[in-house]
Amino acid sequence: MFFAGVSFAQETDVVLSPYNKWNEAAYYRDNSLQHTAFHYHLYIDTSVQRSEGSVWKRKIFNEHLLTFGQDEFHLFVDFLPDFQIGTSSGRKGSNRFWNNTRGFRISGNVGKKIYFESEDYEIQESLPGYVDSSARKLTVVPRLGNHHKITDNGVYDLNYASARLVYMPTNAVQFELGYGKNFIGDGYRSMLLSDWSFNYPYLRATLQTKAIEYSVMWSQYVNPGNAISTNDISYPRKWGQTFYIDWHFAKHGNVGLMESIVWPDQTADGEKDIAATMFSPVIFLHGTHSPSGIENYTLTGLNAKYEILPQTFLYGQLAYSNFLRSNWKQKYAFQLGLRSADIFQVKGLSFIGEFDRAKPYMYAGNAEGIDYSHYNQTLADPFGNNFKEAVAVVNYRIKKWTFRGEALYSSYFRNSAITPAYLNAGGSIFGALPGTPGIKTKLHYGDLRAGYLLNPKINLRIEGGITVRKSSDVNGSFKDNIFVLGLRSSFRDLIEDF
Repeated sequence: MFFAGVSFAQETDVVLSPYNKWNEAAYYRDNSLQHTAFHYHLYIDTSVQRSEGSVWKRKIFNEHLLTFGQDEFHLFVDFLPDFQIGTSSGRKGSNRFWNNTRGFRISGNVGKKIYFESEDYEIQESLPGYVDSSARKLTVVPRLGNHHKITDNGVYDLNYASARLVYMPTNAVQFELGYGKNFIGDGYRSMLLSDWSFNYPYLRATLQTKAIEYSVMWSQYVNPGNAISTNDISYPRKWGQTFYIDWHFAKHGNVGLMESIVWPDQTADGEKDIAATMFSPVIFLHGTHSPSGIENYTLTGLNAKYEILPQTFLYGQLAYSNFLRSNWKQKYAFQLGLRSADIFQVKGLSFIGEFDRAKPYMYAGNAEGIDYSHYNQTLADPFGNNFKEAVAVVNYRIKKWTFRGEALYSSYFRNSAITPAYLNAGGSIFGALPGTPGIKTKLHYGDLRAGYLLNPKINLRIEGGITVRKSSDVNGSFKDNIFVLGLRSSFRDLIEDF
């Protein structure tokens, strides 16, 4: 089943909703889902769509802003505010930062065969010190994408949009057309495909049985091989093919095989350079070079999870890039972790902890910029190449209160200021050739957040948080102590833990 609930064939007046980071514990508790690695599936939403009370009370605290429905058709329209104010000790000049986001969301379904959603956000914001530094270096706001401009006082102006259309003609077949993000794995991070980068267009087809799920996805990425400029409207593109086979081999266990290929869209002269095998729906059935001879980037990996105790999973990943075409000892990554829900028999208390490791040139590509990235952001772990990372996250929900704590330690290498752009210092994924060893950096990161839920339909909440971040290398250390308070909404994952 692609979603949980009643039989697919049963004709009932249902509302479909997608799982997300905010209800991930329920996602792994859903016994009807045998395949969880390729996120996220839909579920039948049995929550009350219309409540009692005055219109203002219902719309602010319990319902969607606008609701339309007849027979099997449901349409919901929502306003999504995100207003924050905070202080960051790492900012240059004033330590104050803020966020002013106004968003709209349209979602709905037609019976159990069609689901659709679209979101659009207009954002003006200033950023905490370390986030601002990254945004200026990459010309991309982490997780949000390219900005229109930066004012003299450090205010970013940008637009963020996403869309998703899902069609399920039968219980075993699903097609999805979208502009958004995808995630393969059962952990907090993914060494295969993560949701860290900006949104991108994709088409995904899935065939599912109880034991096997086979997915193939075609996507288009912005090529970071050339510098992105706000004045450049013709960004270089590249294409991606992602295959994933998941096998539910035992009652409590799954193992999956993944392959992802990145192809050029055009040559350096602007001529189209698309191979016919790019359209292949069969895993491993593709070429190694484009028609002009440009080598593609290939990532092959395994994903596995096993339920060792009720609601407690051991999971892991192993990945290689260009395995048979290069020095594989410098091009592999792995992950090992544990996740558990309702731990110590406390309902709403969940934990996830893992260790991630990537070798120096795991996600790096070739001189033409055919690497594992989109919009100058990695498609895997945010630390890129050549890092070790340990992260633990605890979530607790009781009634309308939510609490989240995260601790992260990472040791990684970064390019120095004098490293040429065409060299890879073992940390950046954008250099094509081995260069200097890079600068070893240690990062300590801690984050505590508390929120009070106002409207569950749009995740409207009052939320405050404290973040402590310290990075250090041979040149010294950088500290950033952050406090933030705001009125937030939507189910987007915008944690900036890097």
